[in-house]
Amino acid sequence: MISDRIISVLKFIKWRIISIKRQILSFLRVNLIKTLYFNFKMFPFRTAIKLPVFFYGKVRFGGLNGQVIINAPLKKGLVKFGLNIEIAKRTLGTSELTIDGIFTINGSFCTGVDYCLFIQKGGVFEIGDNSHLASRTRIFVTNKVVLGRYFRLSNDSEIFDSSFHYLIDTALNEVKRMNGSIIIDDYCWIGSRTMILKNTRTPKYTTVASNSLLNKDYANVIPEKSLIGGIPGKLIRTNIVRVFDHEKEIIIQDFFDANPNEMVFKVQNPFDLIKS
Repeated sequence: MISDRIISVLKFIKWRIISIKRQILSFLRVNLIKTLYFNFKMFPFRTAIKLPVFFYGKVRFGGLNGQVIINAPLKKGLVKFGLNIEIAKRTLGTSELTIDGIFTINGSFCTGVDYCLFIQKGGVFEIGDNSHLASRTRIFVTNKVVLGRYFRLSNDSEIFDSSFHYLIDTALNEVKRMNGSIIIDDYCWIGSRTMILKNTRTPKYTTVASNSLLNKDYANVIPEKSLIGGIPGKLIRTNIVRVFDHEKEIIIQDFFDANPNEMVFKVQNPFDLIKS
């Protein structure tokens, strides 16, 4: 028992050393010109001098005529765009950022590489603390998109709050609005290659399967801690949530490594593993 405890501690120390090494290397990869330009253009001097936003790699700025609001204690690199921390390291250098509306940041978050974030004039985009947008994700905001705390958007997924073109109902002779709002509550994990369209809303702790399409208010039809998927998205099962705390994931992985014949890791309180 003691030896297992020592092994676990050593693995944790090793992970921390690797993590610190990655942080140092990532800092050395900061695109200093883009970082300085963005911070001093978008923030007052007292905020800009703290460099709360870092950019990594190649990025094209579109319009930066909007407003960025940070509702969190300021520190260097609170927000990281283009951080290459995923398994696949290759980048095409196609990242784009346009902020002509209002961008509210409620804590730390980062994106992977080759991202696209477009906030149109009049659009409102809000993202919660400890959130992550993976590589090759695209978000287009023309009206309102709110992403909660611990939000995870996996590779090649898209969020559009507009259809960008009007559709005519030839039976009713009606043309409806082409944009709406999107509200994703806290602790939601969106699988890869998923599209989230206007008028989508999800409850807390929702998991979305890969290759899905969301286009309605799920908060009123499914409970929290649900798995949904498909085109369009439908309820698959309930009482399932991602483990968001990386350190606790290590504990689970250590268990399975030490017990190769075990298929299940039992817990007394699931929420001790879900939240960090």
